[in-house]
Amino acid sequence: MDLWDTETTTEREHVPEWLVEWAQLWTSQSATNPKYREEYQQTRRLARASNVPPFVIILRMFRDTYQITPKTTREQFLKLMDKQIEADGGKMFMTLATVPSEEAQRAAYAEELEEQAAKIIALMRETVNDDDEEKFKAAAYECGAIQETWLVITQHMTPQRAHEVMVEFALNEVTHWMEARIPGPPPLIFERYRKQH
Repeated sequence: MDLWDTETTTEREHVPEWLVEWAQLWTSQSATNPKYREEYQQTRRLARASNVPPFVIILRMFRDTYQITPKTTREQFLKLMDKQIEADGGKMFMTLATVPSEEAQRAAYAEELEEQAAKIIALMRETVNDDDEEKFKAAAYECGAIQETWLVITQHMTPQRAHEVMVEFALNEVTHWMEARIPGPPPLIFERYRKQH
């Protein structure tokens, strides 16, 4: 990922410096507030698909929604925002003029799912070491659900077909891994489909 400091971002995105700082603050607050978890996850996916940091997506939303130029002042922006919120019944509404392609968004989401699965595999290793069967089962279930979602996103399967594929995978490859006591993490469905390409 390229450098996205304040000066560089101001030049690239054709916005005033204060908007860069505003977007950075807004993004960090969204990332840490559970109330905005879904919105922040979507912002992260758009950022990954666009190969930019999440704050740049937020910056672009503000810029595109309120037609901010390098000469727009913070006061002008706040007035525009207040006017829009009042007109929309107290709700803030933002839009992006250019959205990454659906394919890029799917790829970013698939990558996110793979990272989540890797974290769960690490958790599964810990539960085996701690001999905690309940946590292991919960983690295994979550990992399976993530892989099903991955199949829907990357292989364009229906949820039902993805579930059938995962059941077959668990009965064959995962069971073999367990019975043969193959060292290392359990097999993941991702590898099967990567081999096909």
